[in-house]
Amino acid sequence: MAKEACRGCDGRGERSTEDRENVFLVTVTKCSRCGGAGIEPGPSKGKRRSFGPKPKEDDDDQNLNRAADRFLKRHGFGRGGR
Repeated sequence: MAKEACRGCDGRGERSTEDRENVFLVTVTKCSRCGGAGIEPGPSKGKRRSFGPKPKEDDDDQNLNRAADRFLKRHGFGRGGR
């Protein structure tokens, strides 16, 4: 597989910005897409991010959630608002 140039920076590894009148500004930053390498990155793995374990619901939260679910079901909505 041939290495392709990054689409974000055209293989330069850095990006520059222009203002509305197309006047070149000195603002040059490292490309966030390729990390400055200039090579198009491969596809991501698609893994879910984990933010740690969810806290257990206490009785008050469970009662509130049950009441909300019953209300939504009465009015024609499911759990996800559908």
